[in-house]
Amino acid sequence: MPIFRVLLFGGILLYASSSLGQVLTAGRVAVLEFSGSSGQGGPYTIREFAPDGTPGAVLNVPDSGPDGVVGVLSSTTAAQMSRSSSGHELLFTGFASYSPNGVSLTSTTAAAVPRVVGRLDAAGNFSRIASTSTYYDGGQLYAVASDGVNVWVAGSDPGICYLGPGPAQVINTPSLLTFGLTFASGDLFAAGGTSVSRVGSGGPSV
Repeated sequence: MPIFRVLLFGGILLYASSSLGQVLTAGRVAVLEFSGSSGQGGPYTIREFAPDGTPGAVLNVPDSGPDGVVGVLSSTTAAQMSRSSSGHELLFTGFASYSPNGVSLTSTTAAAVPRVVGRLDAAGNFSRIASTSTYYDGGQLYAVASDGVNVWVAGSDPGICYLGPGPAQVINTPSLLTFGLTFASGDLFAAGGTSVSRVGSGGPSV
């Protein structure tokens, strides 16, 4: 069976600061790559490229254990990689584990396979910083944003959610799928379709 290597264009990030200087080079591009051969999930790799296309650092995201994050290939494959507002961390979305043989990962319930947020910090450490076993049954996360403390995600039904550190809450159920989130200038913004809109005011958690 062929192995698919998908460069997740929602995960391309121009890295223009030195906040992750121990693991990535300022001014280069970081790409979140998914590798897999089925809907049961596959591993992520973060690859760095210079502006002229010269490859740089290659960082394999753990796909098992308490900090594991697994991606999936689907008709709406997406996994935004973003920076925290401080620029010290890279964030990305996925699943806590692979699905059983013959079961599509996106068809599982969040209780069976939690939807999670992974983080790469300035020291090159991977960790899982947020998860939900309640939301996004039969679906997946598409985007993540953080102000350095709070974490917001967007995906299939129910839309945009706050995942902590306070109690998880549904923030907004937009009419269009949200494929991009960012926290900037003290507010949370969402991108869906051809529009960008502010979500609530400040850092919404209810």
